Amino acid sequence: MNPLENAIKLIEKYCYESPQELDLLKLLYAEDLKLKEEPLNDCEGKILFDNEMGLITLNNKIKDERQKRFTLAHEMGHFFNEKHLIELKKNNYTCGFEEFYGLNKSKRWENKANEFAAELLMHKPWFQSFTKNKLPGMELIQETSEYFKVSLTATALRYVFIGQYPTAIIMSKDGKVLWSAINEYFPLKWIPVGYKVRKESAAYDYFDCKEVQKCKDLIPAYTWFSDDFKCPRDLYFYEQNFVMYNYDCVLTMLWEWEG
Repeated sequence: MNPLENAIKLIEKYCYESPQELDLLKLLYAEDLKLKEEPLNDCEGKILFDNEMGLITLNNKIKDERQKRFTLAHEMGHFFNEKHLIELKKNNYTCGFEEFYGLNKSKRWENKANEFAAELLMHKPWFQSFTKNKLPGMELIQETSEYFKVSLTATALRYVFIGQYPTAIIMSKDGKVLWSAINEYFPLKWIPVGYKVRKESAAYDYFDCKEVQKCKDLIPAYTWFSDDFKCPRDLYFYEQNFVMYNYDCVLTMLWEWEG
């Protein structure tokens, strides 16, 4: 089974009909998983498991309950995605910033654990029903994050992949792009890793003076896609930013301007 099927199987097994009914701790113990919290260096969570049971350890320094919840679901994903694999040679994982925020896209099992967590916590029918007919923007991402009790970044990524509007999400640090996620219907596709944040973006202000406007802004598309040869000079997007102070990063959301 793939990660989505594994998550849906659990939702159906326990007859969850809304995210409010999903109690991760009860689910964890019902499935022979144990949990402990302790100080961890350079990672958010880790898991040790075999084909019957597992032990998840979370970093007790995580203060945001939404971040903790996604971290827990991610570690559970390793267990449910991999416990039945006969050829499995690795049954322990240490997962940090890079694993949760898309910097290790080549790590197959980390990506699958994220897919499992996203489907379990933000089951597609629930997510699309909640966001239906609501205008895009960081306010919607924050509202949805609070409703599903999931981290802002995980919510934004989910919206990019299954939301109603063509959008793009960009994570930048120290004035450079770490990663981007772009909806298949978004008109432009390519932002290279390491792309320097331009002055036309409000995200630049944070890296320049640690301040950033919170309202949406209309910007030329080349602000983020100047390396994309398909980018026309007369194309504009709405941009809105959210600062992730714990990681000294900026999360940027782009969506189409219907002007």
